[in-house]
Amino acid sequence: GTVEYVNIATPLTNKYYLGRADSYGLEHTMDHYGGGLNNMRPKTDIPGLFATGQDIGTVGIVGALNGGILTAHAVLGYNLWDLVV
Repeated sequence: GTVEYVNIATPLTNKYYLGRADSYGLEHTMDHYGGGLNNMRPKTDIPGLFATGQDIGTVGIVGALNGGILTAHAVLGYNLWDLVV
């Protein structure tokens, strides 16, 4: 097979269509990277409600994977020592 269709985008494309340069997750601001999300954790104040995704850890695909792992550990009741030992 040959490639029949390719679709790409840049931060300028996102800015045009979405009104912001980033296309997923929370806004990528200085506060975001400067510790503004340090208190964001998978477990919430609502019993049985857990948050997950890239903004639990860090941005991007790896951040989303890590967010899923952290959330799974929170749901299962694991703590830091369960991860280390």
